[in-house]
Amino acid sequence: MNLKLKRCEYWMAAQKQMKRVVPLLLVIMPACSIAGMRFNPAFLSGDTEAVADLSRFEKGMTYLPGSYEVEVWVNDSPLLSRTVTFKADDENQLIPCLSLADLLSLGINKNALPEQALASSENSCLDLRIWFPDVHYMPELDAQRLKLTFPQAIIKRDARGYIPPEQWDNGITAFLLNYDFSGNNDRGDYSSNNYYLNLRAGINIGAWRFRDYSTWSRGSNSAGKLE
Repeated sequence: MNLKLKRCEYWMAAQKQMKRVVPLLLVIMPACSIAGMRFNPAFLSGDTEAVADLSRFEKGMTYLPGSYEVEVWVNDSPLLSRTVTFKADDENQLIPCLSLADLLSLGINKNALPEQALASSENSCLDLRIWFPDVHYMPELDAQRLKLTFPQAIIKRDARGYIPPEQWDNGITAFLLNYDFSGNNDRGDYSSNNYYLNLRAGINIGAWRFRDYSTWSRGSNSAGKLE
């Protein structure tokens, strides 16, 4: 009987101790979670001032702001490859720095943009998320890719695969020449020779394309004729 009584007293004492410890743990744990993690630059060098600023990486940024060569995707479709400058937003996340001209080249309808965006300077970085919450930027710099999501309401309705004139490549200056030549000889009571030449020439200079199609023929009983 005494053994059972001692066990009961021990159990009640343990419960009292738990009631004191649990509130203390509830106070300490949130404080620990708020503290976060910090990398000590002294691990890399004794001179901490000589170590690059690592605070961006501590806050979740995996790449530094700067210019990167990326393939640009718009609404899950690859569009073009170019060098894009990235900057950090208020949440310390990388976002592309796109000017008005850049946005128009990506298929944005100029008439759908607010006046504030249209009045921006030539080199201004426009963040369309300010006016259109459905705009999303997804940099995948490890894959050299930038995915952009734009609402259909602000995209020009061009045919699939359409390339705007400002993105056309005029190619190199070149002279083109192609020809076909044939001839035949007939022998009988009267022998005759006939020749035929087909010329297709062209010149490419900048955006200009010059083409010429000419034929030349000659027979035993006729002089050479160029058309």
